[in-house]
Amino acid sequence: MLPALLKVNDYLTIYIKEDKTWEYVQPETLPQEYHSKSITIYPEKYKSMSYDEIEVKPQLIYAPTPVYPENLRRNNIERTCNISMLVETDGIVIACKILESSGYSEFDFSALCAGLKHKFTPAVQNNRPVRVLINRIIIFRLM
Repeated sequence: MLPALLKVNDYLTIYIKEDKTWEYVQPETLPQEYHSKSITIYPEKYKSMSYDEIEVKPQLIYAPTPVYPENLRRNNIERTCNISMLVETDGIVIACKILESSGYSEFDFSALCAGLKHKFTPAVQNNRPVRVLINRIIIFRLM
C-alpha cells in the first residue's frame, strides 16, 4: 500500500513514504509508478468491528506525537482533530480517516500520519483477533 500519493486538492499533494512519514511534493517530481497508487484513507472493503462490540479491547502500545506544522506554530494556532483508525488483527493501524477536521489541512494530515503510526495490542472476539475501528482525538497545543 505504501509508498503512495494523497492528492488533497489541485495544489497540494502529499507523498506518504513506506515508514509512514510524509512530505508535501510536486507530483511531477516523483517516479511514474507512484501516480498509479493512491492511499485509501478508509478502505470500506475491510470488515471490522466497532470498539464497543469487542470482548477484549485493544490497548495502546505506541502513540507518536504528531508533527506540529511550523506555519501554524508561528501563528500560535491550536486545534484538535478527531480521527478514526482501522486496526488490523496484529494491532497495526492500516488506515485512517478524519471524523472531525481541525479546520486546517496541515493539522489534519499530520493527525492522519500520526494515526498510521499508532500501535495496539490485538482486539479479540470469540478467542480470535479481529479488526477494529478506534477513534482518537489528536490535540495540537503549544506548550
